[in-house]
Amino acid sequence: MTSSIRLAFTLVASLAIIPAAFAAPPTKTGKTDKGNVLTDAKGMTL
Repeated sequence: MTSSIRLAFTLVASLAIIPAAFAAPPTKTGKTDKGNVLTDAKGMTL
């Protein structure tokens, strides 16, 4: 019984995380004196 509840909870948690991954805006790369860095849409370093 507990294994089926654990499986159901894991499935629900996994499905809840998937939309959040697609909601993140794409990152871009920028150049600094020390090399390439990831930036957001406004150019802020991540």
